[in-house]
Amino acid sequence: MRRLQNWIQGEFRDPFEGHFISTVSPVDGEAWLECPDSSEMDIAQAVVGARKATKAWSRWDFEKRANFIERLTPALIEKRAEFVEAIVLSTGCIIAEAEREFENSLDACEFYLQAIKKEVAQTSTYLRPVGVAGLMTSCSYPLLNIIGKVVPAFLLGNSLVVKPSEKTPLPAYLLAKTLEHVGSELKLPAGVISFVFGYGEKVGATLCEHPAVPLISLTGRTETGEKVLAATSSFIKKLHLELGAKNSAIVFADVELDSTVQGCIEQAFARQGQTCLAASRIFVHQDIYEPFTEKFIEAVKNLKIGDPREKSTNIGPLMSREDLERMRAFVQRVPSERGKIAWGGEELEQEGYFIQPAVVVDLDRCSEINQEEVHGPFVTLLPFKYLHEVAEWASTVRFGHTAYLWTQDTERAVKAAAKFEVGRVVINGAKAELWKGSYGHKASALGSLSHDGVIEFFSESQQVIE
Repeated sequence: MRRLQNWIQGEFRDPFEGHFISTVSPVDGEAWLECPDSSEMDIAQAVVGARKATKAWSRWDFEKRANFIERLTPALIEKRAEFVEAIVLSTGCIIAEAEREFENSLDACEFYLQAIKKEVAQTSTYLRPVGVAGLMTSCSYPLLNIIGKVVPAFLLGNSLVVKPSEKTPLPAYLLAKTLEHVGSELKLPAGVISFVFGYGEKVGATLCEHPAVPLISLTGRTETGEKVLAATSSFIKKLHLELGAKNSAIVFADVELDSTVQGCIEQAFARQGQTCLAASRIFVHQDIYEPFTEKFIEAVKNLKIGDPREKSTNIGPLMSREDLERMRAFVQRVPSERGKIAWGGEELEQEGYFIQPAVVVDLDRCSEINQEEVHGPFVTLLPFKYLHEVAEWASTVRFGHTAYLWTQDTERAVKAAAKFEVGRVVINGAKAELWKGSYGHKASALGSLSHDGVIEFFSESQQVIE
C-alpha cells in the first residue's frame, strides 16, 4: 500500500504523531493509500517554516514568482498520465472528466499568471502579500481546486499551508512533488509552500485558529464553512469560502428536446453529480413536461455505470461509503415526502460504491429533498408554467450557486437571468471555466476567486503619497 507524506519546511516527512489514514478507492472499495493523520504540531511546524522563509521569500520579485509558475506547467504536463489516473481512482470520475480537470488546471495556471501580471504592470498602488495563507480544499476537483488557490496566492507573494481533502489525497501529493521538483531547480526557499494532510477537525481547525495565519480559503460543504466562520470569529482574518449548492435547470417550452435532454443529463450527472455545479432540480415547462420526462428517463437508463477507467463508462462510483450512504438515505426518503422514483436509485452488486442515478417525480418543490444538497446522481423533475414562479421556486433554497436556462430565445434568457438568486447563470449549456466568474451567493460562497476577487483577496494594497 502506498504511503504519502506531508511536505513541511522543504522536506517530505511522516506526521509528527506517526498516525495515518487508510484511504479507500471508490472503484473497488479496497484500501489503496495511507495519508498522514496530521496533528496540531504538523500545522505548527508548517507555519513556523513559512515564517522562517519570509526574509528569503521577500527577495523573490513578481518576475521570479511568475517564472516559477511558467516552469510548473511543463512539469505538470510531464506527469499528465499519472495525474489523470490519480483523479480517476480517487474520485471515481470517468477518464474524460479527469482529463478535462487536468486541462482546466493548466488553463487556470495561465489565466492567473496573465491576469496578475497585467494587474501588477498597471496598478498605481503597491500590492503587498497578506502573509501565511491557509488553503483548504474539498474532494471534488482535487487538482483544480488546489491549483486555483496555490497559483494566485503564490504569485502575489504569500507563503502557503495547503490542507487537501483526506478523501482524495493523491492528486494533491503529486502536485506537492511537482512543486518540490520545480522549487529545487529554482531554489525556492524551504517552507514557502507546505502540504499538510489530515482531518478537518484537527488540521483544518488548527489552521483556522492559528494567530499567524491571517488568510483562510476553503472549498467544502456549507456546514464546514460555518465551522470555519466559528473558528475564526475571535480573529481578524481574510476569508474566502466556496461551499455547497442546490442548482436548478429551467427548460422552456421552445427547446429542441433531444439536445436539451442530453445537456441536462450532463449538468445533473457529470462526475456522478458530486460537484457544486450539479443541477439536481430540473424545472420543465408544463407543455413539454411529459415528453421531456419520458426522453430523460430513457436516456438515463442508457447510461453505462461501471469502472471509470473504461472509455465506454458514463458514470463511475461515488467517492466514498459515506457518500453512498447519504445517497441511499435520500432515495429511501422519497416515498415519505410523497415523491416517486421514476427510475434508478438501486445499488449495484459489485465491489466499490456504485449506484444507479435516481430520477424522482411528483415531489413537492418545498420538500426537504428539494432544499438539501445530495452530493450524488440524484435529480428531481418538476413542471412549471410561468417564468416568475419558477424563478421564485429555484431561489427558495439557502444556496445560490448556478442556474441553467434552456431556450431558443437567448434574449429572453439573458433578461430572465436577473430573476435568479445565483452567482452564475448558464444559457443553453455554454461552457464557463470555474475560476473565471463568481462562485455563488447566499450559503454557496463568501467572496470570489475570479480575476478581480483573487487579487483583492490574496494581496493588500499600499498607497504611497509624496
